[in-house]
Amino acid sequence: MRVAVLDPLECFRRGLAEALSHAGYEPFEPPDGEDWVRSEDAGAVVIALLDDLDARRLKGLRERAPLAPELALLSEVTVDAYRWAMRSGATAAVGRDAPPEDIVECLAAACAGRVIMPAPVALALALAVDPCEHPTLTATEVRWLAGLSEGRTVGELARASGYSEREMFRRLHRLYTQMGVCGRTEALLAAQRWGLV
Repeated sequence: MRVAVLDPLECFRRGLAEALSHAGYEPFEPPDGEDWVRSEDAGAVVIALLDDLDARRLKGLRERAPLAPELALLSEVTVDAYRWAMRSGATAAVGRDAPPEDIVECLAAACAGRVIMPAPVALALALAVDPCEHPTLTATEVRWLAGLSEGRTVGELARASGYSEREMFRRLHRLYTQMGVCGRTEALLAAQRWGLV
């Protein structure tokens, strides 16, 4: 299968092309115009998803070739990054800094109509809520999020709440799961979107 490799770094493109060749794919760098995606043997696409321009390019590719497997290479492996990639038209996504064999494995899965992703990301996506809706949080949970957004440590939250630091970590983990996120950063971003902090 032919695979178009779209990445701004030439050394990265070459290295990935070599890994794809070893795995039996036919990597190529498409010309500037993207008419190649309409051709009979367009194949799959591996594209770096680094900014909104890349996302628009990915959406355009999806519109021109709705059945082509498109693997997005993410600069960070987070729930929001995976959500952004899929909403931009990617069939699958993987971290851009993943080992080449992991990228090849994710591409093979995408070509077979499957997606490989970290289990915590999959769980958070499954539990995610619409940005307009959010789970009901207690006043205490909102206070914890506000404290974290102000830079307080988990130890400080634990002392203020009367818990051990270990118990505080457990409670925060349950809160993050309830919110449909993977960790502190995503929880604070969600809380900001929901107007809680």
